[in-house]
Amino acid sequence: MRAMTGFALWGLLGLPYIGYSGAIETGAGGSTNVSDGNTKLYFDIYAVDAATGRGIPLVELETVNHLRYVTDSAGHVAFFEPGLMGQPIFFFVRSHGYAFPKDGFGYAGKALTPIAGEQAMLRLERLNIAERLYRLTGEGIYRDSILLSRSTPLAEPLGAGKVAGQDSAFALPYREKLFWF
Repeated sequence: MRAMTGFALWGLLGLPYIGYSGAIETGAGGSTNVSDGNTKLYFDIYAVDAATGRGIPLVELETVNHLRYVTDSAGHVAFFEPGLMGQPIFFFVRSHGYAFPKDGFGYAGKALTPIAGEQAMLRLERLNIAERLYRLTGEGIYRDSILLSRSTPLAEPLGAGKVAGQDSAFALPYREKLFWF
């Protein structure tokens, strides 16, 4: 099965398309392989569990100017900011249940120099007994892995259910709290 993706409007407007424009191949057993010519644009920030080496989903990386990135279910962030590539950038690193070493100023984070086509690995120590494995729902579960042309274990790694937000019907404020129905 082959699905072509891309955003044709950018081409119609004469703007360069930076996002994913390759093909997603679904193989036997539901595994997904990606072929893409844009892979070399991205700097791969890979957050892994120091004990297992497995990628950690939902790790927040935030720059000093408050650009925030969250790792996908495989632990990847496909970083591409044209004005920041090739120069050192400090990323605050945080994730519930995990710890990242603090720098000399006491901040949990690290300065990285993003270079297109290269990878930086961030090793986080797990504080909880349970290991975070992956996200179950939501759009773009393996978004950054797809941008980086990494294999994913799902037949539809960008989300089969097309659920992008709140799964419930609505949320009601009551006494300064939100109740989900």
